[in-house]
Amino acid sequence: MPQAPPPTLSTRAAAATAPPWRGPPVPGAIALTGGVPWAGILPAAALGEAFKSVLDRPDAGFTALPYHHSEGTDELRAWIAAEQGADPAQVLVTNGALHSVALVLESLIDPGDLIVTEDPTYPLALGLFRHYGAQVAAVPVDAGGFDVNAFRDQLRGGLRPKLVYLIPDFQNPSGVTLTAERRAELLELADRYGFVVISDNPYRQ
Repeated sequence: MPQAPPPTLSTRAAAATAPPWRGPPVPGAIALTGGVPWAGILPAAALGEAFKSVLDRPDAGFTALPYHHSEGTDELRAWIAAEQGADPAQVLVTNGALHSVALVLESLIDPGDLIVTEDPTYPLALGLFRHYGAQVAAVPVDAGGFDVNAFRDQLRGGLRPKLVYLIPDFQNPSGVTLTAERRAELLELADRYGFVVISDNPYRQ
C-alpha cells in the first residue's frame, strides 16, 4: 500500500513568516520590539518570598499547584476587578497580553476586517493582526498619544475599523501617554461608529 503524504500546513500557518528583527542582539542597543523592563526594577526577592509563603502551606499541593478553572483563580480575578473597577465576572486571566489580544481577534475579526493602530506600535501585535488576515491602518502618535483628531478625519472620510488597538500609557515604543481628553473623545467615537477599543496596558502601574 503506498504511503500517504504527510499532512500539509494550514493556509494560515503556511503564510506565517519570522519577524524581520529576529537575530542576535546588537551590543549596546536598546530593543524597542518588546516591553522588556530594566532587570533592576523586577521584584525578584519579593516574588521569591511570596512563592515560598504559598508553597510552605500544608495544602499547597491541593490549592496552589493544580490547574484551576479556565477563567483564572477567583481571588486573582477579584483583585484585578477591584483594580479596574469591574465585576469579577467580566475578568478573564490570560497568559500575557498577546494571548488576550488573540482571544479578542478570534472572537471578532474575519479576514479583511480593518484594525486601526498607533504609528509606531508594538510590532508583535502587527504580526498577530496579519496572522488573522486583518487589514491595518495607522494613525500617528504625537506628544498627547494617539492623534484622535486625525483619526476623526479618517472616519469622516469613510474609514470603518472593527477594532482600534492602543497602548495608552507609556506607549511602546514612543513612551507617550494618551491624554484624558483624547480618551474620552475616542470612546465617544467608538460609540458613534461602532468599533471596539483594545487597551494593551502593561506599563501603567
